[in-house]
Amino acid sequence: MPFHARRASKNRAWRYRHIVALGCFVGGIAFASPSMASPWTVPDDEFSLSLAYDFQFASQEYLRNSTRQNFPLEGEFASSNISLGGRYGFNDQLEGFFQLNFKQVSYASRSFLPELQPTAGQPTVEETRAGIQDFSDSSVGAGDIFLGGRYNLHSGTLQVAVEGLAKLPTGYEDPTGTTVTRGDGQIDLQPSLLLGAYISPTASFARLDAGYNVRFGGPGHQATGALRVGQFIGESVILLAGVSGAYTIFEGRSVDGESNFVATDPDIPYQEFGADDFEIRPLYLDRSFAKAEGGVIFRLRRLELQLAYSYVFWGENIPALHGLNVTSIASIPDATSRREDEDVAPSEEIIEEVIIEEVPVEDE
Repeated sequence: MPFHARRASKNRAWRYRHIVALGCFVGGIAFASPSMASPWTVPDDEFSLSLAYDFQFASQEYLRNSTRQNFPLEGEFASSNISLGGRYGFNDQLEGFFQLNFKQVSYASRSFLPELQPTAGQPTVEETRAGIQDFSDSSVGAGDIFLGGRYNLHSGTLQVAVEGLAKLPTGYEDPTGTTVTRGDGQIDLQPSLLLGAYISPTASFARLDAGYNVRFGGPGHQATGALRVGQFIGESVILLAGVSGAYTIFEGRSVDGESNFVATDPDIPYQEFGADDFEIRPLYLDRSFAKAEGGVIFRLRRLELQLAYSYVFWGENIPALHGLNVTSIASIPDATSRREDEDVAPSEEIIEEVIIEEVPVEDE
């Protein structure tokens, strides 16, 4: 990630620590809905509970001009996220969902000793120790909360649904320039149109999502989209693949009181790194990305296990993230006992039970 610090005179700028807030969308990533948006809503009075673990890591970043480069000082970014999510069908067309996140974010890099300017003679031991710069940092605690709803407009060979999603920050520290953070500390509202089709002869399906993410608090708004395909292998295994992304359609305002310090050459050895190896730029929370993803789902009656991998292969102002995800899902039909169980045709049941969840490319 670029180096971020509070505005200060240039001879003091390098003294501030590295921030990796833009890597915590990831949350998003984000970046993304707490569930892989699907026009197939959960059935009436069914409750789906998911528990997911998502691990993301990167040793490279994309700058705001999409230039890809290594993190300075052999830096490495890592994020672990545990999420608890739920979906409930108010009827066969309308569902609501939520996701709670607990996140640990860290950035580790080599420390360095810039050229010191002692008051007289050689630097003292105290001056040397005080001058050592270490950008490594970590943060752990609650991440963003996601709330939303989905309404199925049309059922049949083509499924059509609309979705509304809200991302709400919790009490973590807002991006400043002195610490790592677990998110951007601002609200997102994202309406989306969801299309899907199940191809019965081949036991496969395809989904297309398109949305508009309104980012309050300064960042530019995003156009979002995803294309995913799936293939049933029998009734217990589903293979998945797809691409998703977000594109910032206009530049937001910079973060007040913050500056972005970018290493002019991130491959400079840490033994030679100094205060003159930075450029000072405004700090923005705008992000764009394109991500490839693939995985497999194992189904056993009302239980599902998903294993997935994702990679951010293009971006702006975001790490080149690798992501590993493990999700377990349990579905409870007739959760409130307000209706009698209904017979469901096997082909319909298979589609309705494919509840594919993913943790958001943190924010963050």
